Amino acid sequence: MTGRALIGFILLLLIVVVAAGIRFCVGHVPLETGGWSIVMNWPGDDLRPLRLGALGSALAAGWSLGLAGLLLQVLLRNPLASPWILGLSSGAGLGVMSALALAALTGIAIPGGASLVLPAVVGAVGALAISWTLGRVNGMLEPLQHLEAAMHREFPTLRNDAIVDLLALLERPCRLGIAQARLELGACQSPCL
Repeated sequence: MTGRALIGFILLLLIVVVAAGIRFCVGHVPLETGGWSIVMNWPGDDLRPLRLGALGSALAAGWSLGLAGLLLQVLLRNPLASPWILGLSSGAGLGVMSALALAALTGIAIPGGASLVLPAVVGAVGALAISWTLGRVNGMLEPLQHLEAAMHREFPTLRNDAIVDLLALLERPCRLGIAQARLELGACQSPCL
């Protein structure tokens, strides 16, 4: 680990510790009038388990979301992979809307709450499968091709050369691949290095 990475890691760890300390000390206290007041103090024995539970839940949720993002980037071999760029959020929305439309058309009770999780997951996995399929070149997942396919799906009105120019800005080490992509899409007549 380089010195710069170590400093960044220590800084992030310090931010998490300070935020956890603030979350542990800030809470709601009931008033005699029936309302609530926000206070910052060390919690008593009766409130400490509640605040520790909330703190533990927040840390677990943040850690899980970070790990899910990391796994998505590693799986797709794409450091720019995010649920919005790849269309996973849109796919999940499409799955939920499809379930609601199907319920309305068939006359069954409209689902709500946790029953919409499965259609959202199916829609997100479907969007990922489309991105994965369109992003393959010669049987291998190619990060630039994958990002381009996702961008075509999310922003269909963009011209091919605009997408390639954007990819060129985002992925400088792969300049020769960008030039080849521009040549294949007809953006220029000779390799644009």
